[in-house]
Amino acid sequence: MVRRRPSPSHQPILTHGFGASGHIDLVDYQTMPNANYEYLMNYIDCGTKFEVSKPIVSKREVIVAASLLPVFCQFGPPPILQSDNSREFCGQPITVRSTPSRLSSASPAFSIHVFARQATVFHAPVNSSTTSALCDPAANKIRANRVSFDLGAALSRMSAEKMAPIGLKNQECKRGRGGEKAPIRYVPDRDPVQEALDFKPKTLKCTLTNGSETRVTVWSGHGTNEQFVLHVNKAYSTAKKMGLIPACDDAEKAYESKKGDWKAVLRELADDPLSKTEKEKKTAESLSLKANMLALRTKMTDSALEVFQLYANLLTEEARQPWDLIVKEQTESSPFHDIFGVERKKSPGKMSESFRRCQLLHLQSCFAHDAGENLKFYISNCLKKPNKVRVRQFVQRVMQLNNYVEDLPCMYYSPSASTMTQQVYSFTDAELACHILRMCPLKWQDQYHLLEKCYPKGVKPLLLILERIEVAHQVDERQSSSKPAKAQGAEQPSKKFAPGARIPKKPKQARTEYTRVDKNCKLCKKHGGAHTTHNTAECRRYNKDGTPTQGTFGQSARKSHEDSRPKKSYAQVLACMEKLEKSLKKANEKGKKRRRREESDSNSDSS
Repeated sequence: MVRRRPSPSHQPILTHGFGASGHIDLVDYQTMPNANYEYLMNYIDCGTKFEVSKPIVSKREVIVAASLLPVFCQFGPPPILQSDNSREFCGQPITVRSTPSRLSSASPAFSIHVFARQATVFHAPVNSSTTSALCDPAANKIRANRVSFDLGAALSRMSAEKMAPIGLKNQECKRGRGGEKAPIRYVPDRDPVQEALDFKPKTLKCTLTNGSETRVTVWSGHGTNEQFVLHVNKAYSTAKKMGLIPACDDAEKAYESKKGDWKAVLRELADDPLSKTEKEKKTAESLSLKANMLALRTKMTDSALEVFQLYANLLTEEARQPWDLIVKEQTESSPFHDIFGVERKKSPGKMSESFRRCQLLHLQSCFAHDAGENLKFYISNCLKKPNKVRVRQFVQRVMQLNNYVEDLPCMYYSPSASTMTQQVYSFTDAELACHILRMCPLKWQDQYHLLEKCYPKGVKPLLLILERIEVAHQVDERQSSSKPAKAQGAEQPSKKFAPGARIPKKPKQARTEYTRVDKNCKLCKKHGGAHTTHNTAECRRYNKDGTPTQGTFGQSARKSHEDSRPKKSYAQVLACMEKLEKSLKKANEKGKKRRRREESDSNSDSS
């Protein structure tokens, strides 16, 4: 007796086509990691078996969400997402929220839920180890709750809270060409590795001049260009708040002052004839000035060493190697090439000025020499206001990009600089306001010119007017019709063809190089015949005087054609018919004889 297999207690999930349901799984590679990547995330489409694999650094929900986000942006989110890893990596992205309004735009869940109006998530028990290299189908016993997300309100609120909402593409805030060269774009880049390291960042405790303590994040070398610029500015501001850079600058100014006094005393001793007592006084004064210069030189060097050491301590061992090479070349090598490409015979040592040059060279290791010029061109020519972002958040982001211009390398500090090359500075308040106005839609610009008589003088007055215009023009620009308005009475009902009706012929046009004209034969039209198949000069049916031709189309031609037919009498036709009848009779008789023989053979065998 064959034992029946028990039927499953659940209904199978049927998938039809691409994007109907997706499956996600993690592969553990902690025993043989590749750099910081210890896991492999596999996302497979259950309908087409299309698979996407991405290495990740940890099983945190934020890392998984950041890895799934590009996949959902490219192929779309599936209505059903299932996994065999239980809830080990799905803690935060699929947490059930009581109300969608509490969903924060900064949470990792928000980045995934933005692309799904309604999603169903299944969790299956772990029926196999997570080290399986393939993304297996879901387990038979699916236990989980269906979680539905309705993020229409959250999506609109996200646009009001973030300067660059997650999922916003560069094409939505781009106009013209040339924005690809911008070192920092409007939409911030994302680095999943740096985001994972930011959860447990390494920090350095620093004591400020007022006695308070602060912690500064150590740069790991993994991150976007914008994060690198922010770290460099943070390191410089920390050294300034600790009093290291002001102490170095004050010591350098005092050293230059003492050096000038010392040279003046030596000049007096060499030029002016002095008495013995005055000469002794000047000599003692020069010696004291020289001693003070040596003390100030030592203080200046010690302060600069502390600045260099602080900047190096804010870098990890991996990220410190390029910095050490730059410092060694600029402060210890003789001869060396400075930031302008000029060869110097003597090294200046570790001073405040050499620190700024090393800082610029460190930025040039990540950015191009003309990064400042490219960012300024990007702001003025390649940026427009996206529809998903409110005007206040957009203005804040543009002002932030404008502040980066002076922090980036420029052509002035490069070997390619000439005598006419100037240093790049940020836009002034009035210039930036004019650029922001041109980034807005044309309707907004027209409304501004109706309200104001001149161009904006600053960003703040412009922002107040643009916010009022934004309230008046709440209609999405993408949904507005860009077609010109038709004149009154020019509307005509659209001509649609009835089902099964003939397709109308295309109307004939006047003769051009690529069109065909109507043919007309006056002779055939007058005397009879097809007059639309040829012209009068091409007629072969009638002569010019109207008489029929003796050619193919004349009466004589038809007579000759009739005479060439084979002529047979009635008796000959009857004889042919008799021959055919005889041949048919013979064929029928042969068939009857064969059937009789087959029947007789079958009867003898049966007996």
